[in-house]
Amino acid sequence: MKICVLFVVLFLASPAWSATYWVSKSGLDSNACFNSASEPTLSTQSRLTIAAGITCLAGGDTLKIKAGTYAEGDFANSIPAGTSWAAATTIQAAEAGVIIQPSSGLRIVYHSTVRSNFIIWDGSGGIGTYWLVLDGLNQTSDCVKIDSGSNYVRIQQAEIKNCHNQGFLTAASNLEFLNNKVHDIIETGGSPQHPFYIGGSPTGLKINGNDIYDSFETVNGYGVQFFGEPSTGANEFKRNWIHAGSAIVCLLVGSPTDNGTVAYNICESNAAGVGFGGTIGPNFFHNTVYSSANTGIQLANANTVDIDNNLIVSSGNPGIDILATHETGSRIRNNMIYSATGTDIANADGADVTITGNLCESGTGTSDCTESGLTAAFADPATHNFSIGATNSCIDQGLNIGQPFNGPAPDCGAFETIVLLSATVENGDANTIRTTWENNVHPPLRPASGATGFSARVNAGARNVTAVTRVGDDKFYLTIDGAAVVAGQTVDFSYTGTGTATDSALIGSLWNQNLPAKTNQAVTNNVSAAGQKFNATGKWTTTGKMVVQ
Repeated sequence: MKICVLFVVLFLASPAWSATYWVSKSGLDSNACFNSASEPTLSTQSRLTIAAGITCLAGGDTLKIKAGTYAEGDFANSIPAGTSWAAATTIQAAEAGVIIQPSSGLRIVYHSTVRSNFIIWDGSGGIGTYWLVLDGLNQTSDCVKIDSGSNYVRIQQAEIKNCHNQGFLTAASNLEFLNNKVHDIIETGGSPQHPFYIGGSPTGLKINGNDIYDSFETVNGYGVQFFGEPSTGANEFKRNWIHAGSAIVCLLVGSPTDNGTVAYNICESNAAGVGFGGTIGPNFFHNTVYSSANTGIQLANANTVDIDNNLIVSSGNPGIDILATHETGSRIRNNMIYSATGTDIANADGADVTITGNLCESGTGTSDCTESGLTAAFADPATHNFSIGATNSCIDQGLNIGQPFNGPAPDCGAFETIVLLSATVENGDANTIRTTWENNVHPPLRPASGATGFSARVNAGARNVTAVTRVGDDKFYLTIDGAAVVAGQTVDFSYTGTGTATDSALIGSLWNQNLPAKTNQAVTNNVSAAGQKFNATGKWTTTGKMVVQ
């Protein structure tokens, strides 16, 4: 009897397993719901439409969608809620080419005041891929709207395009928009349009790693606009690339969250850079603003804003503009302004703002920022690669504001140069050069294996690097061909600076900082004579590794 009771208790305590259902263009909506972790082999095992597939779901289940164009929309409120991110209800593209393009209607995805919690829309197919496409060409409003009653919704690695007025419109909290491509936002009815419009008083937002570009409009608009009442939760806007919006302001921060973070973003080739207005307390650091037709950064009635360690290049007049609107407690520190067409820093607010440690070049110097003979070298601006070049004056010129950095001090701008800490060859592994790098800002090093651009020498004789393997987050081990290194030999390695070894910044899901170029970099040879022995031909070798001559 006790055994039976124990069995019942264990059975009742065991968790329910989530199910996976499928939608494909070969399915039928009349088919029964078929739970299969792997792709079904019969047309009777999937449904034809996403709406019909959603009716199969319980909270925490997954709906996988096969390639095809689905003329559907506004079905989000029918998705059952999950219970946590680990047990979220997921709508997932099963392969490339899943296009949701309604033939008419307002929106594609709409989570209204019904509490749609812990729901994931997933187009992940690897870094920089977008298997899920939300196409609003035939719509009359935003592609995605999430009302304040719906929280904990994540949209990741989706391509959102041809939206009318807004790509994302929300006032909800705890949302995550991660690594999406958002472009071709179309003006409707003469109102400003936004790829992202954040209103209300949201908390816990993460808008990170998105590629935002090509907004078509004739009136003032914004790449991303935060416009609402301040709240107490920390929001994030990090590692986004906002570019090619000739009629838009890259980023307008109206009334963001206290202690919110805007960091590691690139604003490129927009009408204007970044504006702060009616703002309280965000932290704006390590951003790159490049080629803005007008002001690089402007403060208007923006209080207790910290603008630190940013890089403003080729902006209009001025590079940083502080209006006479009482920016009480704001601080402008250790930014680099290069090639502004007018004044580097224009301060009309006097002592209300702390301005210190900034570097300037090619604009009109002021007491707040004297001309310093700088260079602003990037990897390749012509191809939009704004990672830091070896001669960029922003290296190690930032201020320690409590964020991770490499080297003796932070760099300015969205990227952080990587620093070589050591390179050795060790006993028992004398065909491997072990390199260790300081990469605190965007770990781990990439890729996990197969990085290109390395070469090596032993006693000035060239050796082939036959494999490159990442070990942990911060090491690359280089396997070299030929005889094992022995005591007393000189060893060095080189890296082109243009190979594939990088950090994991993935700004806009694309851009990383490359390892710095190294030429004949000395390697410490720790192979000892005590760890060697003669082989049959009288050649030195490491213990346990015979060299065949």
